[in-house]
Amino acid sequence: MTKKISELTEDTTPALTDYVETAKDLLGTPLSRRTSFQKILDLFIPQTSNGWIPYSSTWTFYNRSQAYTNDPAASTSAAQNITLNMANTADFVVGSNVRVSSSAGSEDTYVTAVVANTSITVNQLLLNHTTSSPLVTLLDVFTISGDVTATIQKRAKLKWTQTTVKYGEVYSSTHVAGTTYVVMLHNTDYEVTNAAISSTYYSYLGDPAGWPGSFNFDGEPFGFSTYPPTKTMKYKTVGNMMILTLSYAGASVSDATTFTSSSPAPCVTPVSSINTLCTDNGVSVTAISRSTQTPAASRQIIHRTDLLTGAWTAANAKQVATLMIVEW
Repeated sequence: MTKKISELTEDTTPALTDYVETAKDLLGTPLSRRTSFQKILDLFIPQTSNGWIPYSSTWTFYNRSQAYTNDPAASTSAAQNITLNMANTADFVVGSNVRVSSSAGSEDTYVTAVVANTSITVNQLLLNHTTSSPLVTLLDVFTISGDVTATIQKRAKLKWTQTTVKYGEVYSSTHVAGTTYVVMLHNTDYEVTNAAISSTYYSYLGDPAGWPGSFNFDGEPFGFSTYPPTKTMKYKTVGNMMILTLSYAGASVSDATTFTSSSPAPCVTPVSSINTLCTDNGVSVTAISRSTQTPAASRQIIHRTDLLTGAWTAANAKQVATLMIVEW
């Protein structure tokens, strides 16, 4: 038998994730629907004066790591993509940011290929890793209970505290079996760590209070036996556009006729930019040269010594500086 609202047992401790019934489209075709208190609250609490909206649901670091079983060689000019054998590849997908560690140390890179429950391939490894304490750890992922993909979407700016205040931007949010998995754009300034997350906020404004504006990242330059000692790798997002400031300079030693680096996210469409600095074989290149991020959906940036397919000298110093604007 249907009860009146006044006859129902009172919930004295409702949660923001609890649901209430709503009536949709009363003037058209009425539909009975549900929504959460959090979504109702979001309707009535505008952006605060500093541009951030408090988020009450708990954020939890997604602690996912997997041992690899082979002894991978370090990247060379002849082999950039390095395979790591592992029995369980769940959660590792193409583009995942990962930390590869062993007794040789640890370094960050990203996944370029996956063979289910057999292996992953990573962009590059500079350390000569071993099978002593071998581990691949997923980076930049946290979870929120429930389906919050309507609130936390790609390009949302986030602010949280883990001892210190941290900032980041959402690359994707996906709801699976009652949990939303949030993947951040990788940067080297702030990291989601395996610790309690508090004081959580989100914003869709361009410049909420305290927002860093731009972030440092590791562009993973490749094609050297001695890597450029002076590197500037920054990105800034404006809506769906990403501005990349890249400079690889100093007394490097080339060991390849190619020169590549990476962006924090795949590009939607191919794009090229004119290099503002280009040095090959230790000599300044006076002709116009370019850098290209292509094909679509790739993170790799190819640097050239001219406007076509100009190759590099596999000796002495090579340098590039460029400003790219890509859609992500």
